[in-house]
Amino acid sequence: MSNDDFEELAPAAELENRKTYTMSETQFDRLLRACIPPKVISIHTGEPQSTQDSANLAWIKLGAQMGFDGTTAKPTKERRVFTAIPHKESS
Repeated sequence: MSNDDFEELAPAAELENRKTYTMSETQFDRLLRACIPPKVISIHTGEPQSTQDSANLAWIKLGAQMGFDGTTAKPTKERRVFTAIPHKESS
């Protein structure tokens, strides 16, 4: 499924509530770094955080910083631009 398909499948109410955001280069780099798998040293300290969990946490942190729900971010065709649903107090 392409990014273009999202608008066709998303409920109209969700599309109405979405806002476009642009992250800085620093924020974009931080998000990309969160997607790099951690280097694992063979010490029995438990399972390392998954790459998906790291990326999800990075979006949540970015959302807190920029005023949107980090679990609702969707990409656009531009690499640093995305849409998301703003926090209620930011709308």
